[in-house]
Amino acid sequence: MKKRVKPEFNILAGLLVLSGIALLLEGNGILLGIHNLWPIFVFIIGLGLTLTFFQSRKDIGLIGLGSLMVMLSIFFFYLNFTSWALLKSLWPVFISIFSISVLLCYLHNKKRIFLIIGMFGVLLSIAFILIFGVAESLWPVSLIIAGLLIYIISFFDRK
Repeated sequence: MKKRVKPEFNILAGLLVLSGIALLLEGNGILLGIHNLWPIFVFIIGLGLTLTFFQSRKDIGLIGLGSLMVMLSIFFFYLNFTSWALLKSLWPVFISIFSISVLLCYLHNKKRIFLIIGMFGVLLSIAFILIFGVAESLWPVSLIIAGLLIYIISFFDRK
């Protein structure tokens, strides 16, 4: 009896073949701009990890890593189609992306450490964006946000 190939592998194989053809066509000057689409690979892997978590709901690392890869790929797409020079002011977005991934782990695991790390990272990234991206005089806003986040954490502790 013949063993059937899983549909997921057929999709992956098709994506690899199409990607290879597109890159060959770009390399020969027939298609333009295909090299800007490289984050799609990161996106697909991240989406696969996330969907695997929702099928099994066993390994919380799948949702963390999967969501991290999906959000990073979206950010990389943005940079590819604008300018990578924007990273000089947008670097705190990396902290935000990591923190949101940690918060997604909290939503599915309810371990307090995920909430604390995620909220701290969100606060840190907002503070860095305000201080380095908008105006240094806005740093006190980070204290207000810190206080609000402490209230939020204590609210979740009561549940």
